[in-house]
Amino acid sequence: DSSGGTNLNAGLAEAVDILDNTGQSGSIKIIIFLTDGQGTYTYYGGGGPVDDAVDNGYIIFSIGLGGAAS
Repeated sequence: DSSGGTNLNAGLAEAVDILDNTGQSGSIKIIIFLTDGQGTYTYYGGGGPVDDAVDNGYIIFSIGLGGAAS
């Protein structure tokens, strides 16, 4: 059920944390981010988990689900 209460930054930060602490050296690390596009607790400024992922060379695929994601 989509109610728009998703903390997108917390989910992405958790993915970055997992990748920071797991995996083999030299492996390609990918985040597949599923969203309905209705994040409520989201910060769009700099210095957040997206920057952390990019700085660490992680690849992010974002997939929008449902009508609000367009």
